[in-house]
Amino acid sequence: MESDKKIGINQTNIEIKHIVDVFAHMYAHMDSEKIKDYAIIMKPVNIDDPFSYGVPESWTKEEVEEFKEKLKK
Repeated sequence: MESDKKIGINQTNIEIKHIVDVFAHMYAHMDSEKIKDYAIIMKPVNIDDPFSYGVPESWTKEEVEEFKEKLKK
């Protein structure tokens, strides 16, 4: 996978040469019409302690358990 346009204010390109499992949660969007205003935040997850900074307030117990199950795969 490779981005064909630079993304965001920092003009970042993404190139991935192997399969990556991505689990994402969208918190908000701004409906920006300009690609320079887009933002993607990637944060690694420690499989042994995925919520070392605490569970997001908006997550239910079911979502936490589902996330932990996905990490086992």
